[in-house]
Amino acid sequence: MKVRLVPVLVVAIGATLLMSAALYNRYPLTFWDTRIYVERAGTLLPRPDRLIGYSVLLRVLSLHYTLWPVVIAQCLLVAVLIRRTHIALLGRVSELRYLALMALLTVGSALPWIAGQLMADVFTPVLVLALWLLVFDLGLARWQRRGLLCVTALCVTVHLTHLPLGITLLLVAFGWLRATGHARAWQRVRAPLFALAVGLLTIGGFNYARSGQVTLASGSDTFLFGHLVDSGIASQLLDEHCPERSYLLCPQRRSLPMSVDELLWVDKLGLHPWEHPREIAREAQRMLHDSLREHPALHLRVAVDYTLRVLSRFRTGEGLDGDARPVIEQQIERFVPHDLAAFRAARQQSDEIPVGLLRSLHTPVGWVLLVVGAFVLVLGASAGRTSFTHRGVSFVAFAFAALLLNAAISGNLSGVYDRYESRLVWLLALGLSGCWPLPALEAARALRRLRAELARRPRLPSAGS
Repeated sequence: MKVRLVPVLVVAIGATLLMSAALYNRYPLTFWDTRIYVERAGTLLPRPDRLIGYSVLLRVLSLHYTLWPVVIAQCLLVAVLIRRTHIALLGRVSELRYLALMALLTVGSALPWIAGQLMADVFTPVLVLALWLLVFDLGLARWQRRGLLCVTALCVTVHLTHLPLGITLLLVAFGWLRATGHARAWQRVRAPLFALAVGLLTIGGFNYARSGQVTLASGSDTFLFGHLVDSGIASQLLDEHCPERSYLLCPQRRSLPMSVDELLWVDKLGLHPWEHPREIAREAQRMLHDSLREHPALHLRVAVDYTLRVLSRFRTGEGLDGDARPVIEQQIERFVPHDLAAFRAARQQSDEIPVGLLRSLHTPVGWVLLVVGAFVLVLGASAGRTSFTHRGVSFVAFAFAALLLNAAISGNLSGVYDRYESRLVWLLALGLSGCWPLPALEAARALRRLRAELARRPRLPSAGS
């Protein structure tokens, strides 16, 4: 494997651009959940509400000294994947075009604010890129494929939504390949599907070794419980069947509905849901079974509503204030005390991040990407099957599928939050960079067809003839 200097430098520049948010902040960006990840990096004990993979990553990369290597590794990984995808879309190496794209993504999207954050969120677009490359990029070297398979497995271990997202994206890819006439569609998706399974077995094995339970996250059904309460489905059941069914929430039904945050994280009902995951899981499954049997249309309406609400929200800056400073500071002091002074001096802790400015730029850019991406897909559909074999069009379609599936999975399992789609919408810019000539070409073809049609029409005789 020969390493060339220019590509390495180009990727390093791209990674530096992605690190600009963390460098501006003077410390890696944090979120409320960062506290949990850092805490478990010290203990390596599974939690009922989180997978342990990202905490293991923090432990390995930080060496108990500083968390800077974590965001450096994240930015490098994203920069490498974007470059490889860019090459696959264009069919050639274009260093200046790659750097221009990275600069645009840095300024016009939430990407640097996600890649520079101590959160597992960055691995959602990483999973999408890795899966697309494994399925659609036939120019990968053997070592590149192996590396992408390892990255795919890693993604499964860091976030609960990545396994269902990965499986459904591979189903979409399989259907796309079959629809466009590829005879070896199964061979394309088999290896990445195996990588997802390896990630599942890895996290299950780790949890068994540490806790004696073969599970991903023992409290995953608690999120379902929160969704039933937040959406009003639980209130419907309680109003109809309390007290004869003796649901757990019957005594508190007058306080419902309430948000997921109020129920699970503020614990306004005093249920201590994370301390009793088995009891909450049984109640969630019971209420889900009853409500699906009695109100299937309500479930469908709620699922569509939550999916569309998440799909339309991608404002940058959720959690980029200093509200979580006290709880995160405690874990920083315990795990990486060398970082404590830098953490306290970061702009985020003084509420100096210009969130309003970021949203005023990134939100309209996101809408433009959605509209232009949809336009490209419509043009591709009008041009027939040959257009859908275009790699740029396939990537835009794959990115749209990822946005929709992520909105459905995250929205209906967790809730409606800005960060779920802001971490993915920038992928459309990457896809459009690989198929930008298509709209112009299709518009020119449509104009030629219109001229030919007008030329074939008989001319009406003039009034003086």
